[in-house]
Amino acid sequence: MKYIALIFILLLIVAIGGSYYMFCFACDNQFRPIGKKKRLNMGNKSAFDKLREELKCEREVLLARPHEDVSITSADGLKLHGDFFPCENPERIVVCVHGYKGFGIKDMAMVANFYLDNNCHVLLIDQRACGKSEGRYITFGMKESLDLARWLDMVDERFFKLPIFIDGVSMGATTAMLALGLALPKNVRGVISDCGFTSQWDICKHILKRNFHLPAFPVLYITNLICRIKLGYDMRTPDTRRAFENARVPIVFVHGAEDDFVPVEMGRYNYGIYKGEKDWLCVEGAGHGLSYTTDKQKCQQGLLSFFRKYENM
Repeated sequence: MKYIALIFILLLIVAIGGSYYMFCFACDNQFRPIGKKKRLNMGNKSAFDKLREELKCEREVLLARPHEDVSITSADGLKLHGDFFPCENPERIVVCVHGYKGFGIKDMAMVANFYLDNNCHVLLIDQRACGKSEGRYITFGMKESLDLARWLDMVDERFFKLPIFIDGVSMGATTAMLALGLALPKNVRGVISDCGFTSQWDICKHILKRNFHLPAFPVLYITNLICRIKLGYDMRTPDTRRAFENARVPIVFVHGAEDDFVPVEMGRYNYGIYKGEKDWLCVEGAGHGLSYTTDKQKCQQGLLSFFRKYENM
């Protein structure tokens, strides 16, 4: 019995240690993981290097445009940073929300240049704990959606006559979808949800299996307990299913057919359960967050069509 008890205690220690590692890996943006990072599905190395150089040029072009630093304060007192880029003849404003552990200029420069060339003011925000924004912990859209609602109030107050669209990629897409469950300005006319996941629980379960080859129990359950203690929320709470219950803002769901990080099935599921006006745009050959760079023509046509269809509703 002593040996059984000892083995049980050791297994429990290992499970708690692994769970805490999982929590830090997922939520703490100051944490640096051990071992080699698994690269996303971005095609062959030469194509990836070419894309990286193209994105660098796009950022340089964007930063050469007139812009200003803007900021808001979150409900819990964090100073959040954004970069506002005006265009000459604005017909709408697009608020761009970057992906997991990214920041606005890094993730959204290419599509921001396209928007600016097509009569859109552009606001690139840095989500909490990312870029120039304050904070340490990422909450997979739970608190970020509240932050986004504040950004939208600021935009509506400053540009109250312009239609507002939200363009989110990866976690930014989930942030945008979760924000639809909140009280938003009436001028919010649509959301571009690019490869968004359904919930923190679902995506962490997927990554636990994909990267670490582990089942959800017990690690994810203990991780969720740590999340509740340290950050004050349940990992199953930020969930698109709940946010969609009364949301009717039009959404175009974008997803790369070869996405191995946020499975395309999650995008199809979100599309299937949404009761408002919606479109589905799947890009063949595109990995995670790479739909726009993989097929610019298809995405650009889809985005402009989406704007024209809903901006005057």
